Amino acid sequence: MSTPKIKSFKQIIPMIYAYTTPNDSSHQGWTKIGYTESQSVEDRVKQQTHTADVKFKILWKGNARYQDGTDEAFTDHEFHEYLTTKKQIERKPKTEWFHVDGDTSHQYFYKFTERDFSDVQGQQGTNYELRQEQQQAVEQTMNYFLKNGAKSEFLWNAKPRFGKTLSTYDLIRRMKLQNVLVVTNRPSIANSWFDDFDKFIAWQTNYKFVSETDALKDRPVLSRNEF
Repeated sequence: MSTPKIKSFKQIIPMIYAYTTPNDSSHQGWTKIGYTESQSVEDRVKQQTHTADVKFKILWKGNARYQDGTDEAFTDHEFHEYLTTKKQIERKPKTEWFHVDGDTSHQYFYKFTERDFSDVQGQQGTNYELRQEQQQAVEQTMNYFLKNGAKSEFLWNAKPRFGKTLSTYDLIRRMKLQNVLVVTNRPSIANSWFDDFDKFIAWQTNYKFVSETDALKDRPVLSRNEF
C-alpha cells in the first residue's frame, strides 16, 4: 500500500517591505515600499526585479499589523498615505517609490504600527509677536471671560488682514484652553487655520490640529480616531 504524498507548505504572513536598486540611477535616493500576503518578501522582490541586470537590496521588512494592542491588519496603502500626508514624503506618481532612506522609512514604519502620531505636527516653526491692536484684542477678551464666565461670548469686529487666526491661537495659549472648535461655512479656510497652527503653534505646544475636512486631506492633520 502506497503512502500518499502530502505537499508541505510554508505559511506566509502579510508583510510590508522596503528595498533599493543600487545599480539603477533613476532610483538613487528613492526607496520602494511594498506589500505581500501570498509570497515571501524575498520571492516578491525577485518577481518585481526579474528584469536583467536589476539588482536589489532589501532594507527592512515587518508584519503588516498594528502593534498598539489591537493586532489589526493593514496594507501598504495605509502606510503610503501616512508617509505622504503625515510625513510629507515625496512619492513618484503612480508608483511605490518614496524619496526617503531606509533607516528613516523603517523608523516611520515603527511609529505607524504603534499609531504614534506624537511628532506628526510641530517639527519646526517660527516665533511670533502680536501687533499692538492684536494684543489689545486678546487682553480685552481674556478680561471679559474672566469677569463674565466661560459661557459668555465676545465678538471681534476686526478688519480684513487683522490677523484674527493668529490672535485666536494666542488667546487659546494664554487662557490654556483644552478643546477648541473652529466652525466656518468655507472649508477652504481650514488651510489658513492649519498654516498658522503649523508655523507658529504646533512646534512650541502640545496642541494637535484635528480635522476631517476634504480641504485638508493632503495636510498632516489628525483624524478623530488618530487623535
